[in-house]
Amino acid sequence: MRRGTLVPLALALAACGGGDPAPRASSAPPPGVPPTTAAPTTAAPTAWPPPSVRVTAERGLVQFRTPSGNIACGVTNENASCEIREHTWRLPPRDPECEFDWVAGANVGLTGIELGLCRSDTVLGARRVLDYGTGVRVGDLTCVSERAGVTCRDAGTGGFFLSRDALREIPY
Repeated sequence: MRRGTLVPLALALAACGGGDPAPRASSAPPPGVPPTTAAPTTAAPTAWPPPSVRVTAERGLVQFRTPSGNIACGVTNENASCEIREHTWRLPPRDPECEFDWVAGANVGLTGIELGLCRSDTVLGARRVLDYGTGVRVGDLTCVSERAGVTCRDAGTGGFFLSRDALREIPY
């Protein structure tokens, strides 16, 4: 149910009742009994990759593009790097030590997570199409193609999400 519908629904239900509200049981402990504290809870970690995604394990260099052709990636057992053609977000500031092209994309791997890429060539010409709802894993690196965008993660470093409308780091 959408959040905005709860208030009108609650008001409608309250208006239907007539007379005095029914007595409620107290949640306070009886006199002389100390209150208890609930054990701290932690949210269950989100499964990665999502169970609905079919991931194939591969070796070597795997290059792919999304069905739209807007995002292309290269994945090895050392890093996963993706570039994007068209996007609405601002490219992170250029690394002053970059001697090549500063391109829209991200990398995760041995060097951590990088947003914005210094590249002398591109993976945007990748021929293999990675269908939406599927992914590839090379070593500890997994990339998943979904209609919303591409997510790549390293088992120990974190990762990134890349789409036409967003570029963001996913901390470990």
